[in-house]
Amino acid sequence: MKPLALIALFMIFSNISYACDCILQPIESDFENIEYVVIAEVIELLDTKEEREEFHYPQDTQKSYRVKIKISKSFKANFRKDQIVELHSEFTNCDPLFSLGESYLLFLYEKDQKFLEVPCTYWGEVSQLKNEIQTISELARKN
Repeated sequence: MKPLALIALFMIFSNISYACDCILQPIESDFENIEYVVIAEVIELLDTKEEREEFHYPQDTQKSYRVKIKISKSFKANFRKDQIVELHSEFTNCDPLFSLGESYLLFLYEKDQKFLEVPCTYWGEVSQLKNEIQTISELARKN
């Protein structure tokens, strides 16, 4: 009887997932529908010790959900080159965890006068997204 109960418990709890579940839209659709598309470098990590404890990630990490970024290129928005922007987080499983000193392609939205990364987009480290950045550059030239 115990093995049957263990199997039942396993089946019940096996559907619990802590990963982000996304369906990517075509990059052209993201570019058209998202207000801010930029490349920026992370210049400061902003998560507090309390946030790190609450959301269970290592205290000594060089990563953060909330960061200050320096805009290096704005494809779609009125950001100036070298403008400093603070990115906030809702601390969900779909929010990016940023590394200090890395440059990212970002798709942003504004909520309550705060900038956040749009989940389920082609965001990521610039070094990994050459084709996507080329596509976005072409789209920006057309607009």
